[in-house]
Amino acid sequence: MNYLTQYYKNLSEQLQQRVNHLQRLIETANLTPNNFDGPDADRTGSTAEVVAGQRAHELALQTHGKIKDALIKLHATKYPHLSDSPEGSAVARSAAHIAHILDTHGSAPFTSAEAAVHAIAPQAIQGNYDLERRIYDTRDSGGDVLEDEDYDTFVANNEENYTHSLISDVQKAIQGKNK
Repeated sequence: MNYLTQYYKNLSEQLQQRVNHLQRLIETANLTPNNFDGPDADRTGSTAEVVAGQRAHELALQTHGKIKDALIKLHATKYPHLSDSPEGSAVARSAAHIAHILDTHGSAPFTSAEAAVHAIAPQAIQGNYDLERRIYDTRDSGGDVLEDEDYDTFVANNEENYTHSLISDVQKAIQGKNK
């Protein structure tokens, strides 16, 4: 039940992000000069508004690129979620997949490390075998974690802790405070 609740919560959040993105697109479309089609057809954006919107979009794309690069470096190289195949190595395939998720997501371009990490989480963090193996290295009680009755809780906590840590590391990386 926990899995389904989380799954539908993620879907709901993704849908809300897409709605927000579409609303931003509509607002941006209303600021173009000689706009005859938008809801504010009688309103024409000034040149200054258009230039400011273009500059904001350029800055958003730059931040998006930094976030994408940081996620590939900090996550895909350490915990690839795709396996080796004739098409390429696990790291290269995982990096390309993360880039694709971020570039095609309804909320792109991402300007928030937290939003970007949550966007890749369902496919690149949750159920990631290499990330799950981390439990063996960080668990103090010893023994085989797979035999523990709270294994699912350990995995969920591991993913949650890792997600928070990754958000923090990406924020530091895009601010130039990388390790």
